[in-house]
Amino acid sequence: MIDLNIQIRLILFSFVFGILFKVFELKLDKYIHHKNTFYAIINSLTLIMFFTLIYFWNIEVIADGILHPYSIFLVILGYYLYKPIETFIKK
Repeated sequence: MIDLNIQIRLILFSFVFGILFKVFELKLDKYIHHKNTFYAIINSLTLIMFFTLIYFWNIEVIADGILHPYSIFLVILGYYLYKPIETFIKK
């Protein structure tokens, strides 16, 4: 069982990581959706592998490599809630 402190840090990190992934995806959009399909696939795979390595390295640091289903859910939630959060902050 994981301590409550570690669980809270894991939840916050996963949510923020989902938001950061969306930000980088928007910034690198011209490379991901390249005219040449080969470059688009290579760039997409590179981005996904880079962020996966960064995520699991941080999970190793935060929670000793213990991954819970809710952490993946929060990454996805952060990814999809980027736009509403951005519009809320701009107001």
